[in-house]
Amino acid sequence: MAASINSTRGYQPQTLETNNLKTNPFFKENKFFEAINYLGTLFIHPFSDIHADFSNYKFSFFRDFSRQHPLENGIEKTLKCASHFFNISLSVIGMGLTSSLALLGIGLKQCNRFVFQRNLSFWVGNLSPLKNQPKKVKIVHWNICGLNGGLPTEFGGIPSEENRHKKIVSKILEMDPDVLCLSEVGSLASQSLYASLKDNYSYFFTDMRQHFGKHGAGLFVATKLPLISKPHYIPFKAKSNGIQKLQERGFFVFEMKNQYLIYTQFDPKNKKVRQKQLEEVKKMMDQKKSNEKPYIFIGDLHINGIDCKNEKGSDHNNEKYQEMLSSGFQDLCPNNLKKEQTTTNLFDLQIRGKKEEDVSIKRVDHVLTYGKELSNAAKVSFDTAYHLDREGALSNHHPVIVTFG
Repeated sequence: MAASINSTRGYQPQTLETNNLKTNPFFKENKFFEAINYLGTLFIHPFSDIHADFSNYKFSFFRDFSRQHPLENGIEKTLKCASHFFNISLSVIGMGLTSSLALLGIGLKQCNRFVFQRNLSFWVGNLSPLKNQPKKVKIVHWNICGLNGGLPTEFGGIPSEENRHKKIVSKILEMDPDVLCLSEVGSLASQSLYASLKDNYSYFFTDMRQHFGKHGAGLFVATKLPLISKPHYIPFKAKSNGIQKLQERGFFVFEMKNQYLIYTQFDPKNKKVRQKQLEEVKKMMDQKKSNEKPYIFIGDLHINGIDCKNEKGSDHNNEKYQEMLSSGFQDLCPNNLKKEQTTTNLFDLQIRGKKEEDVSIKRVDHVLTYGKELSNAAKVSFDTAYHLDREGALSNHHPVIVTFG
């Protein structure tokens, strides 16, 4: 079924009864919980959109103010910067007017989670789940840099998720995975993605660990496969520091016919926290090592697989990557792709007016195995989400595709 690419933020969560999916014994849809959740999102939406405009105008102002364009005279530059400054001022006023509404929306969503004690949202799509898992299964991991408001611009140098939404959905439909794993997905993006993809997937798991004052884990998983056991989300005990505290990180566990899938995103800043998070995942796997199924461990681990200590613009080498492999993990990335980048800071450098030759060289998006050897051959490849144009970029990360069988 072809999905209609819906760029609006509205969504209507489907129920098990509506879709005749009464065979699912693991989750119960709570209509009241989802209705309050949806209302809270509506309150947050205006502030988020204005914040996205604010971030764009702010960086446009600083870029044009500091840049010397050979065909631009002083008057043109002054008028352009004045226009940006006027738009920034309007955005600040708009954020002030909508901030109380956004806080009300956040309060509703967080109180809702506290009352119902839910670690994730479970939504049902319109596609009937496959009765049996096919011999060939495709899984996609993609960090779409889709947090709320102007955060993609502030931290990734790219436009807001809403401005990229149609292109992101088109790329997902083009790749057509059986299991779709997205990271850095905000609460607004998760609902618009559901609205656009509900005809193509059976089950959705999102809004993981969104508690009061937290962005949540930012993980979004959609699947066509039948549920063999109850998927669950495990929060990390190792907590991030600074602004990263807003991300309540953890990992999602999903059982397939021949493998367990573990999906996560590690702390991007603190190496010690990252190491502890890796140890927590490994400990969970070790506790069930006697299980006959191997583990597929995927995600944006912020552990560089490229040894770039001698490369200009690189901020770390792959020492932690080598330690990870020596602890029992196996990298499924083929040798011809092991020096290929999966992410870039180019767009962040561009909007801040910094030297583009300082771009970092990183392969931080991984597909690993742990435990028993895979019974089926696995093929890993990278798709393309960006080139050199930030306005045309779908994300600052490339999708990683793994196919079994």
